Amino acid sequence: GMQQRLGIAQAILHDPDLIILDEPTSALDPLGRRDVRDLILHLKSRGKTVFLNSHLLSEVEMVCDEVAILRAGQVQRQGNLESLLQVHPVVDVELRAPSAQVMQAVRSVATVLSENGMRFTAEVQREEDIPALARCGGRGGTDALCTPSRESGRPVCAGSGGGAVRAIYLIASLTLKETMRRRLWVASLLASLAVVGFVFVAKLGASVRAHDPIVQSVVPRITLILGLDVVKFFGSVMAMTLASGAIALEVERGMLYAILYKPVYRYQVVLGKWIGVLAFALVNTLFWTVLLYISVRLMMNRVYLETWRAPLVVLLYPVLFGTLTLFFSTFASMGLTIALSIISAGVAWSEKPMREFGIVFDIDTLLNVANNVRWIVPMNHLRRWVLEEMMVVVPERMLASQRFQAFESPPSGWEIGYVFGYIAVVLALAVLVFGKRDV
Repeated sequence: GMQQRLGIAQAILHDPDLIILDEPTSALDPLGRRDVRDLILHLKSRGKTVFLNSHLLSEVEMVCDEVAILRAGQVQRQGNLESLLQVHPVVDVELRAPSAQVMQAVRSVATVLSENGMRFTAEVQREEDIPALARCGGRGGTDALCTPSRESGRPVCAGSGGGAVRAIYLIASLTLKETMRRRLWVASLLASLAVVGFVFVAKLGASVRAHDPIVQSVVPRITLILGLDVVKFFGSVMAMTLASGAIALEVERGMLYAILYKPVYRYQVVLGKWIGVLAFALVNTLFWTVLLYISVRLMMNRVYLETWRAPLVVLLYPVLFGTLTLFFSTFASMGLTIALSIISAGVAWSEKPMREFGIVFDIDTLLNVANNVRWIVPMNHLRRWVLEEMMVVVPERMLASQRFQAFESPPSGWEIGYVFGYIAVVLALAVLVFGKRDV
């Protein structure tokens, strides 16, 4: 906010006759916005010309005499406030056979805003004129442009309800582009090398006892199980890294104002960020898993296609921790979000050591704490689920161990359902909290 005020001061310091302001109220509190409005009105009273670029339509209404609406770099509407605030239906029309005669008939009943081959966007004075427009030689499009309702500030659509899906898709795609701009693919490449290196080191270790059939049988199996643990770690860390700044960082930098000032709902922002973050994390996690299986096949000459369901469960790790971190990001600062995410991961990881110590040393308190911890962050359910799918490659002598069975009993059906319900509830809380947040 102080940087914004300093920039405005620098712009008017030499008393220019022409002042161009781009989003001058961005990152300002309500009092700061009022001060900027008063300043613009004061400059106007002194005969200065002020060009104001803003997505916040209420600000424009308060200070501007003439308004121009841009879309894709082209002026769509221009005039004074009274003429622009008269909202008329805007529709997309696709012509079967566009011709000069047809377009002349169209212009007799509507105002053509833009043309693109056989499609054009037109504005009619009232909804009753839409059938007449269709009879000019076209047929109604499946989509309609959204125009903001002055009374509610919400988008009013004259067509299908695909606007929400398009908004979520747009935010998700922008999130992916921002991820690529930050060059996180470099981290993905390094993680890929780590996965291959892990299998290579395991292969070197097994080659020391190349003539021991037990070692040659067990090492590939254990390598695959531990390799999936490595993939789970990388996938979860990547999802947490992306989600921690998805909302918190953009709010702190003021980057999210450009979206929130548009006719976009808060839930669309959260869902778009969630999809964008998880899309990148899941693609990388799946790639690392496939790379692990291929490495085991090439270096150790072992194929475990019967365990194909285990990698699908591994994909739930970034979903779980990415969703939880995104929830923290909706109400906390960037630093606090990272801290809460690390604490949550630590709590989830501590369940297994506490359970093992409790069983080995017969400490009931640790067992009770471990039983409660696994419900706070249900990573243990996923871990046991992955191991259940990998049982076919676990040596028989390990399966016969009572300690192993006590630690790694398969999750029940309702425990698996709890994981999915947990993710859904956390995502719903993220939508609710961000919807109430004062941004």
